[in-house]
Amino acid sequence: MIVFAAGRTVSRTVLAHLASDGSAVVKVSGSAANVTVDLLAYYSGDLIVPGSTKVLSPALLAGITTMGADLSITFAPGTQVSPPIQLNDVINAGISPTTPKGFLRRVLSITTLPSGAVVVGTRVALLSEALTAFTVDWVAAPIGGSRFGAYSNGPRSTVTTSAPTASGNPFPPPPLTSIDPNYPLLALATPNHPITASIGSAAEVSLTDIEVQVLPHVHLEYNFFTNTAKAAFAFSEGLRFAVDFTITKDLTAVNFLVPGTDKTIPLGVEIPIPIGPIVVVITPVIVLAVTVDASISVGLSITYHFDKFTQVTESYDGKQFHTSQLAQVYADGITPPEASANADLKVAAHTSPGIEFYDLPFFSALVDISLYAKVSASVTCSAIPTPPTCGPAAPWWTVSAGICLGVAMNLDLFLIQKFFSQDFLCVDIVIAHAPGLRLDVQIVPTSATVPRFQVQHFHAAVTNSPGGVTWSVPGGSASGTLSNTNLSDADYTAPGRAGQYKVKVAANADPTSFSTATVTVLAVAPSPPTGVLAGLTGPTSVNVTWNPPADDGGAAVTGYQVTSSPGGIVVGVGATTQVASFTGLTPGTLYTFTVTATNSAGLTSAPSPPSPPIQMPPAGPMSIVPTAINFGTVALGQSASPQTVLVTADGNPLVISTVTLGGTNPGEFAIQSDSCSGQTVPPGNTCSFNVLYIPTVQIAASGIVTINDSDSTSPQAVALTGSSPVQATSGLFPVGDIQMIDSQVGYVVNAGSFNRASVMKTTDGGKTWIRLPTPTNVVIYAHDINIRFLDADHGFVFACMPSSTGACITPLLISTSDGGQTWKQLSNIPDHLGVKSMWFTDSLHGWITGGLAGPTPPPDYFGSSSLTGLYATTDGGLTWTKETLPDPILATPDCIPSSFNTGVKFVDSLHGWVAGTSICNSTIAPHGVIAQGGLVWTTSDGGATWTVNALPSNVITLSNRELDVLSATQMRTLAVLQDTPFERHIYLMSTEDGGGTFSFNLSPQFGAADLVFTDPTHGIMVGNDGSVWRTADEGATWSEVGTLPKFLSSAGKVQSYTYTRMTSTDGTNVWVVGTVVFGPNNLSLQTAGFIEHSADGGATWTVQLLGNGT
Repeated sequence: MIVFAAGRTVSRTVLAHLASDGSAVVKVSGSAANVTVDLLAYYSGDLIVPGSTKVLSPALLAGITTMGADLSITFAPGTQVSPPIQLNDVINAGISPTTPKGFLRRVLSITTLPSGAVVVGTRVALLSEALTAFTVDWVAAPIGGSRFGAYSNGPRSTVTTSAPTASGNPFPPPPLTSIDPNYPLLALATPNHPITASIGSAAEVSLTDIEVQVLPHVHLEYNFFTNTAKAAFAFSEGLRFAVDFTITKDLTAVNFLVPGTDKTIPLGVEIPIPIGPIVVVITPVIVLAVTVDASISVGLSITYHFDKFTQVTESYDGKQFHTSQLAQVYADGITPPEASANADLKVAAHTSPGIEFYDLPFFSALVDISLYAKVSASVTCSAIPTPPTCGPAAPWWTVSAGICLGVAMNLDLFLIQKFFSQDFLCVDIVIAHAPGLRLDVQIVPTSATVPRFQVQHFHAAVTNSPGGVTWSVPGGSASGTLSNTNLSDADYTAPGRAGQYKVKVAANADPTSFSTATVTVLAVAPSPPTGVLAGLTGPTSVNVTWNPPADDGGAAVTGYQVTSSPGGIVVGVGATTQVASFTGLTPGTLYTFTVTATNSAGLTSAPSPPSPPIQMPPAGPMSIVPTAINFGTVALGQSASPQTVLVTADGNPLVISTVTLGGTNPGEFAIQSDSCSGQTVPPGNTCSFNVLYIPTVQIAASGIVTINDSDSTSPQAVALTGSSPVQATSGLFPVGDIQMIDSQVGYVVNAGSFNRASVMKTTDGGKTWIRLPTPTNVVIYAHDINIRFLDADHGFVFACMPSSTGACITPLLISTSDGGQTWKQLSNIPDHLGVKSMWFTDSLHGWITGGLAGPTPPPDYFGSSSLTGLYATTDGGLTWTKETLPDPILATPDCIPSSFNTGVKFVDSLHGWVAGTSICNSTIAPHGVIAQGGLVWTTSDGGATWTVNALPSNVITLSNRELDVLSATQMRTLAVLQDTPFERHIYLMSTEDGGGTFSFNLSPQFGAADLVFTDPTHGIMVGNDGSVWRTADEGATWSEVGTLPKFLSSAGKVQSYTYTRMTSTDGTNVWVVGTVVFGPNNLSLQTAGFIEHSADGGATWTVQLLGNGT
């Protein structure tokens, strides 16, 4: 008993016996007593002081040097042992380098040795000495949902202490699902790692969840006050299973094979497989390919879920043992259908072993193994809750990779290349995904108009997410800057440039969920330009300069306007210059100038301060500069550089009525860019016109420009002179034929008399011509179709054996194979053929045409008869064979034949053309014409047989010119048609079907000299008058594009021109050759030859050679 006295404080220690439940009773007698009872210790064999158990610190553990067999512990000198360790303490050590097995000891003594080491005497302590009561739960340690099996981070376990559970079951089931994500589990499939199998092309089954979790549980309780114990041991199992059945339909889909990635690699030799009566040959192959699939699809999915928790528990309550079972089903059924919209982009690399059939690389059947990467975004619609709701899926975007097994076919046709694959089983692994549903991010205001450099405040919020937002400005500081930012607010400072900008806020919980606000920054007018100055550039002209505005108003300056005062003349210039020119200002006047700037927003600045005044000088006398122009020497058909004539008024307005050309050769000159005629020039101001010299004849030309105006000196004159001589070429004679191999290499034949004819060659497009050596015992046959070159080196030329006077006696051919350096003389042409034309398709096969003597006419017929002869060679001209041309016109009874052949041409060694004109004069006096017409023959067997093609009866003559043969079915030539009894016209005659039918288009010139078609639609024609015409529609229409140059001669006027041949290989470079006749009268005529060239399709011409042999 403890007696307390009033007003006194008493402390005393009492040893009390506890009841069986560990309680003690304290009785207090009297009143107004405050009693505080503290439990200091309890005794049960040894004195145990609660709270005296100490766990050794790392420093004390490190100081242990010896663990004695007598249970003593020696600490190294300098180790601070006591305190904290006191007598009767229970000390505890875990596993450490100095305590490899740990210990739980009671301290019996503490002794400090002379060396400074401390020896602590101990005995083994009981658990009841260290703890008054304890509870132990043993489970697998929480490791954040780690999976093993299909997805493993490795299981772990530990022993942890925990407070007693509030419920009677120490191991309650998880609240929402049978799988506790905090503990290890076995997962074969998860929503992010499904196992998918395709059913056809529009359906698939996905195992989206197969997870099993089995956990052991141990629960121990012990109370040393009551000496009672409780224990429980349990096994729990969680099973979760889900399968999706999905039907999809592509709204749009793109599938293509990446070009260049489709590779087929054979794997060995061909394998024959007998199947019935046939043998199928297959080849093992590996096909490598990369495909890209992009699609937007809609789908409907149904999911079955099963989720069950089962637990078996064995427990002891301190008196007896119990067994209990618990089962809880979280899900077991089909969820409501869910609609979805999905966008996919998939890139797959295929490695496909398979077979090819019959070694055909265009078809392979394969097993397809593909690795792929895919990006998807989805929106779903659910029927629950009602009404249905739609929104982004969770997660609303994913990036995944996987592997698929399927079949494939590889097609590689001429026009189609297709790699087709069908997947049957895929394993998809999500690499990255949105954290969940797309978050609703809102920004206020959503749009704002902010003045330049001013501040706008924005507020943002994320629905159902406390994490706030991150602020940014796309485009960096040039698009504005942010300040005072936090998780919900920011201040935006607008840039100085006008335009539209964005402020972006992204949810911190999901940065891919974001929203933007649009900021419009308006431009203002620029500041005025500065530094305006004006300077004289002429008697009535100035240049005004300035500096750009210091501020363009936020939008680029697009132009300036400069205004004069007085007069209010406005000159506008672009933004790239700060110079404006004023002309026509009033002499003797004082001017100032102001400048405004306009920016791309259409806003104009205030006018600049005016420039310092500038005085215009007084007006001078009326003048014309220059008064004479000498254009010098200009090539025929070319144009001299334009020369400008400047007319300046004096102190009075100058009224100019006309500016005209006159003089000796006004047609050689031209006036262009005339700003004077019909104009009134202010005092001191100017007008101008240009004069051109375009020689059409090769003379020393002169002319006069006459200016009629109101000045007292009117009319004024400007003298014009220019010349266009052509240097005659020594040894050049009339030119009969030309053939250009290409734009550089070509050949001509000088006609002239027989003893002067020669072959000339150019290798630079006609700039220079070289006379070739030919056999001295023959003379070149001067005719208008007498050369044929197969290429730049191999060719044939008509020649003949001359008489002593040079006359041609026997015609023959000479040939060259080295570009005319050496020649081979071939055999004579039979039957005294008067050669007209020839054609060779190669060095052996050729044909010649000409005139043969016909039957003897009646004695009273003044004339001769003639027939067309056609001969062929197959040995390069060594021998000739006559071929027959059927002629229905010359078969007319009582006919004296006259036949005129226009030439022969072959497309190849089989297909050829011949054309001509046949005339029948009657054998009966007065021997008038009884039949006449044009004829076209064709062959398709190399000339063995010839077919005559009927022409309309009014085709009376075919032009005496070379045929234009474009193909085996296409030919062009000129024909004369008798349109009425009194009218004849020349037509372009064409056939597109090998002579079956002919079409006719009227020629723009009755006197057409020659015609060249470079393709079926484009042709060039030269008229007898030198006009040059072109067509681009097969001759349906013609346009005159130029005129051939005319010549002058000091030996007499030019009497006539004969354009004998035109050639072109590309339609752009054109050559014309011929003869010009000149002399003082018809009794003293001479002839000269010329070669002319056009490099622009006939518009302008240059005379390359001109001469008459002297």
